[in-house]
Amino acid sequence: MAELKKQTEFKLYKRDSVFFDQNTAPVNIAYAKEVNDVAILPLGAIEQHGPHCPNGLDSFNAICLAKKVAEKSGATVLPCPMYGGHPYMHMGMPATIALNYETNMALIHDIIAGASNVGYNKFILLVAHGQDSSFIPAVHKLGMEGYFTVASTWYDFLGDNKAVLSDYMWHADEAETSMALSLYGDLVHMDAGVKKRLETIVDSKNLTMVSIYGQQPVSVEEMWAWCEKYSKLFAPYICDVGQYLAEADEAGKKIMFEAQLGALRDIDFGIYPYTSSSNTVSAYAPIGAGIPGHKLNLSIGIMKAYSSCVGEGPFTTELAMTEEEKDVLREHGHEYGAATGRPRRVGPFDAVASRYGVQCQGCDELALTLLDVLDYMEEVPIVTAYRLTDGSTTTRFPMGKTLDDAQPVVEKVPGWHCDITGVRKFEDLPVDAQNYVKRLEELVGCKIKYISVGPERDACIVRE
Repeated sequence: MAELKKQTEFKLYKRDSVFFDQNTAPVNIAYAKEVNDVAILPLGAIEQHGPHCPNGLDSFNAICLAKKVAEKSGATVLPCPMYGGHPYMHMGMPATIALNYETNMALIHDIIAGASNVGYNKFILLVAHGQDSSFIPAVHKLGMEGYFTVASTWYDFLGDNKAVLSDYMWHADEAETSMALSLYGDLVHMDAGVKKRLETIVDSKNLTMVSIYGQQPVSVEEMWAWCEKYSKLFAPYICDVGQYLAEADEAGKKIMFEAQLGALRDIDFGIYPYTSSSNTVSAYAPIGAGIPGHKLNLSIGIMKAYSSCVGEGPFTTELAMTEEEKDVLREHGHEYGAATGRPRRVGPFDAVASRYGVQCQGCDELALTLLDVLDYMEEVPIVTAYRLTDGSTTTRFPMGKTLDDAQPVVEKVPGWHCDITGVRKFEDLPVDAQNYVKRLEELVGCKIKYISVGPERDACIVRE
């Protein structure tokens, strides 16, 4: 195995910088052999992350930063693989490629291997948001093969190499949420330290504003005035949340936490690498809220009467339907992205995945949503088990390659084929609809207490 070198041994020196896209191949090869053998591979993301990355164009920031590092160090900027599900959002950015997880990891390796063949000997992987799951295995493989590769997130790299840039840079995710999160509590104490942090954020944003959009840079003083204005409005509502919740609990008040993502997107218990970057299971709610010593006394799981999925990753249940059947279900359930309009992946109710989710969430009871979407079906399919490559079946949720290769085992039950949106009592549901709910209860091992039968607020059945 090749000896891996520590980042502290990696030094950059000031030379003329090169941007790969702006030169012919012979020029770049000659430069690598005769002048500089350091190359930067900026890894960007073209995902949508709400407040984290509202423009969905993390690669813009990655390339801007890579070019700035190149100007200071003389390193060459290689083409940038872009990871994410929105290839149309790269807007013609030079040297960018839209990829999924597997192809992105392979391309990272191939770019570095190819650059090494023409004379580049040292490589910096400058990692942006959404790239962690790709670059970790890629760098490990490269290291095993003997390539000299340094991989770091933006802020780690620049924090450890202050000679490269005079100013400290933040990861895009942190920079864009700092105003809403990091600085939010600081609005109570508007001092010089807060202003220094604001300067850091503004500097990072101006890389994009000026270099990409060609706009005037944001003024620190204008942003500071904005903060001072809104600090007077928000300061009375800012407090130690952990202490606030602890006191509420001691006073006997009820505290409700609402989750966003399901168990399969949990960083530890989910289908990694197709997960979030944090823990989404219910047990983590008190920790994330600032009261880690407290325990939940009621966990209500929420699951659809069928399955849907956003993004990539194994989704066994979709194999249980034809494309035409999925199109019809998607139309009845309005399963399209709210922001992008992209069609979501759909399939029958997956009892294997749902039972695993119930276990991970420690559910005491369940809320079943969108039961009315299935009104049109003559027969309702349910995935009750997975068939594995060795021919056996399992009702336990597998992981890794076993999950990737699993095939659904389908049970079909009679549909009710009538409109149930006006029903408000369980006993008033058609018998076949009642039987469907009871079958799901049996399969996942948890009581379904709440049943949604329509989009209206009161379109809900509460079972005793």
